Order: sequence, then structure tokens, then C-alpha cells
Amino acid sequence: MAHGALRLAIIAEFERDPNRSSFAVAEAAGCTANYARAIARREGIVCGRALKVPAKSTRNIAWLKDEAARLNLSVPALLDAIVTDARCEAEDGV
Repeated sequence: MAHGALRLAIIAEFERDPNRSSFAVAEAAGCTANYARAIARREGIVCGRALKVPAKSTRNIAWLKDEAARLNLSVPALLDAIVTDARCEAEDGV
């Protein structure tokens, strides 16, 4: 199977049942679990145990990613800016 087709097969398997482990997805798609995890990371797919993250944290992470993209920043740069603003306000007594 060509890499493009394999990538699409992995994505389809993750979408079919996001609760499955990368091992189960890899077996169904015909690849290694490491490759399935790599594709999931590249595609921004949250699956398996990662779905057990509390919903509030997931919403916060999604907001950070969206806001960073909107401002053309990396997530670490955005976090640094947020913390710097909060620290400066605290130091100024605002």
C-alpha cells in the first residue's frame, strides 16, 4: 500500500473508533503502532488514552492551538506571552 493510501487508512481507522489503541488501529491498517501514532500526531488526532483527558483541558488546548495559529505564534510562545502579561499585571498591582 502506498504511503498516502496507508495514511488515509490509518486516519479512517482512528475516526471509526477514536477509543481504540494505536496497536489496534495499526493492526487494522496494516502498519506498525509507531507509524499509526506518528500519523495521529501529524494529523492532530486525539485517540486512545489521550481521550481520557478532562474535557476542560481539551478545550483549553484547542483554544491555545487556535489562538496561536491566529496570532502566527507557536503554542510555547503564546504561553510565554500570557504568563508574562499576568506576571507584569501582578507586579504592577493591577
